[in-house]
Parts: sequence; structure tokens; C-alpha cells
Amino acid sequence: MNILILHRIPYHKINYHLSIDHDDHQVTYIGLAKNLANLPTHIHYQTVEIAGMSNLAEEVLAAIHSENLSVDLVISLSETELADAARVREALGLPGAGSSEIHQLRDKSLMRQLVAQQDIPVPRTIPLARFIATKTVPWTGKTILKSLDQATKHNAIIFASANEILAAINQNKTGMARLDQSAPLVDLFAIEECISGETMHYDGLVRDGTILIMQASQYVGNCLSYSQGQPLGSVQVETSTDDIRWAQKVITATGIRQGAFHLELVKSLSGRVFLEIANRAGGASVVETFRMATGINLIAAELTLLLGEELNIKVRKKSKRFGWFVFPGHHLEQGTRQIIGHAPYLDHAHMLRYEILGKSCPLPREITYQPNFVPMSGIIGGASGEAMCSWLKKMFRDVKIRTVSNGAPVKK
Repeated sequence: MNILILHRIPYHKINYHLSIDHDDHQVTYIGLAKNLANLPTHIHYQTVEIAGMSNLAEEVLAAIHSENLSVDLVISLSETELADAARVREALGLPGAGSSEIHQLRDKSLMRQLVAQQDIPVPRTIPLARFIATKTVPWTGKTILKSLDQATKHNAIIFASANEILAAINQNKTGMARLDQSAPLVDLFAIEECISGETMHYDGLVRDGTILIMQASQYVGNCLSYSQGQPLGSVQVETSTDDIRWAQKVITATGIRQGAFHLELVKSLSGRVFLEIANRAGGASVVETFRMATGINLIAAELTLLLGEELNIKVRKKSKRFGWFVFPGHHLEQGTRQIIGHAPYLDHAHMLRYEILGKSCPLPREITYQPNFVPMSGIIGGASGEAMCSWLKKMFRDVKIRTVSNGAPVKK
């Protein structure tokens, strides 16, 4: 088979050779020079370099034509390039996810509409312009002000109430640059009810639209608070038949047919509330902890499914549950870092391994969950998910990270 891989994610994070026999298949990696530079030398493949100066799908198609490449399968595991890969498939008449399938998994509003049509609860959302005009919402309590720009998914702030958002808008003090300017761009924003409960994520594999395996996990913290500088973690918990049945309804509603999935939800007092789903493996250390619990590498298994090859799911019996944590650094000033209060946790039985970024290593300027870029991260394990959740919560309260300059904390 002639396989074209849109190569963006560093090779060591995927290790394509674990699932794709590079001797049996003709594999071509296409991408920017800096991305192609991390390919290994111990396997057989060819490369095609693109400039990255225009529409990616058009650039890939032009390269296929100029290099006279024969292509039977197009693979992309980078969420930012899924739509381009779909357009390439459609232009070449190849099998795999098409543009419409990708669109409904990239457009959160459409995704939630599809799920809600199956009588699955979703958070209620109102365009900001409508709220400003009516000054009413059908809920009380915490409310999220969020950007509708898909490229700025972390651009969201929680307020104690919708009325506080209105007051902040009137005073140009929302914390959103495009709202706090003299001519606020209200059409680019919406408000959403904040659902109370445990934030969860379900991770697993789908073949022909049916879940093959799934693991439920509970977040400690959440992605929104992480974007604002708070630590984030996740711990595996019991996966019930009801969890799988509910997730299958979501999979069917959103049209996911093949590969890994990462589903986020809130377990509230009234039941599960859908947040979002992606047709890919989860980030941070989800892949590693899933493998530790099941013996299955989500990414390698997804590639096997995409190749149409037989995937034998043999889950080993779990004697422990696993989890991960990350402390963010994108919100800190550059400089020498101090970590305070972490020493007692490093030797604890729950701590399987940890990584601390060098004091003088540069901090990320963008939000990342990757262990080798954040100030402190780790993998944990134990017999009880509930006990590990409590332990993580205590660690998050006790551990503080700050940047110092000449012995004095840096004020941001």
C-alpha cells in the first residue's frame, strides 16, 4: 500500500513503525523541513518537503502531482491538519474521514447540536449579543464567557453569574481583549452555563462505529482553570456498562467511525452532561496511562484500524489504577523557578515517576500539557482512584511554583 502521512507531530510521540511495516508498505512523509528532521533513520521511507506558505491541502495535492506520487491512504494524527487530510482524500477519491465528518467534530456548536438531538444533555449556550440585548439567561450561578473562535479554544473565563459578565462588559473589564476595546466584537463571543459536578473523560477505540474498549477517568482541576495557571490531573476510575452505553450514543451521534476517541463530560447530580469529543487519542499522559492500565497503545491501535488491519483487543486484568498531573508554566514570567512544597510528594507510594523542568529552561509561551515543557509533571498509580484524587487535590493545594529574579519573586 502507498501511504502518505502528513507529518507534524514529533515522530517519537507516534512511532509509526510500531503499527506500519515500512518494508511492506511504501510510506511517504510530507511536511515542513523542521518536522521531517525528526524522522528516524532505521526505517525505510521517502520524504516530500513543503514550504507551508499556502493552503495545506492545496500544497499537499500540488506536491503529489509534481512528485508523481501514488497514494492509497492518507493519514494525519494532528488535530490541526485533519480537515486538510480530509480534503486531500476527497480530491483523490480515497477512503477515510471526509470533510463533513471532520467539520462536525471540529465545530463544537454543531457537535453539541448533533448530541442534543439524541436527548443527551449539553450545556445551554447563548450568543453574547443576544444576552446583552435581553439581559436574561435560563440558568443561575456560574457562567462561562467564551470565544467562538475555534482557534482560541482556551479563550474562556468563568464568572460568578451572568450579571457579572454584563457588568464587566459595561466597564470594559472582561479580561478579553476583543471585548474590552472601544468597539467590542460581541458577535465573536457567547455565554454558557457552568455545569456543577465531576469533570470526566472517556478514552478508547472505535471500529466501524462501535466502541471496542473504553476507560473512564476523573479530572482533578479542569482545562479552563489550567489555562489560567492552575494545575491539572486525571485519575482512572471504574468504567461501568452505563458509561460505555452513554459514550456509544455520543459516538453514534457524532459519526465517529474509526480510531481513538477522547470524550469529555460532567457527571452532575442529574446525570451526565456532554462537553465535547475528539476522534483522536487524549493529550497529556492519557496514552501512557491507558497503556499501563490495559496494555494497549491507543495511537498504535488507531493506526492499525486506519490501515484496515486486524486488531486483537486483549485487555489484561488491572490490579492498579493510574493517573497523571501537570503544573502549567505558560502564565509565568521567564526566569529562575522555585518549586515549594513538593518534596513530601515525590517519595510517596502514589508517585510512579515525575519530571521537573530545569530551573533555567525556558517556559512555554503557549498552553501545553506536554511533560517535557511544563515546570513539573508526573505519572501516579494506586489501588483506589478515589484515594489518588484526594491525594492530587492535596498536592495541588500544597505545591507552589513561582519565578524569581535575584532572589525576589517576579511579579507578572
